[in-house]
Amino acid sequence: MKNKLLIGLWAILAFACTESQEIPKNILAKQKITALLIDLHWSDAKIAQSAYTNTDSAQYNYWLLEKDIFKRHKTDTATFRQSMAYYSSHPKLLEDIYNIVVDSLSYRESLAKTQTQKKTTESDKAKKAAKNPQDL
Repeated sequence: MKNKLLIGLWAILAFACTESQEIPKNILAKQKITALLIDLHWSDAKIAQSAYTNTDSAQYNYWLLEKDIFKRHKTDTATFRQSMAYYSSHPKLLEDIYNIVVDSLSYRESLAKTQTQKKTTESDKAKKAAKNPQDL
């Protein structure tokens, strides 16, 4: 799961030159693969943060999430792999894609933290109100 991010980052570093050319029809468009990668990495993070004690369970649940993501994005693993191979051979394009992916994931993470903090604050207020109803 984490390997996908490492492979993407490795691809950026491994290829030093880029050529400007039109993206072939059998390759996912930049916007489409970017959205797909965001969802895949977000799902990976959700599984990594979950309380799975069994690696098989975590992998199975990731596989289910991945299957759903490909369905929502109307693509398949073969097209995804072919597209990643293409973008890996065009490091500038891959770098552009991953810059957006990282920014989006950072934004989602900050939203999730804000929501968690808000829920914690509301929960604390409710507990205080339950202990001291006269303070309301």
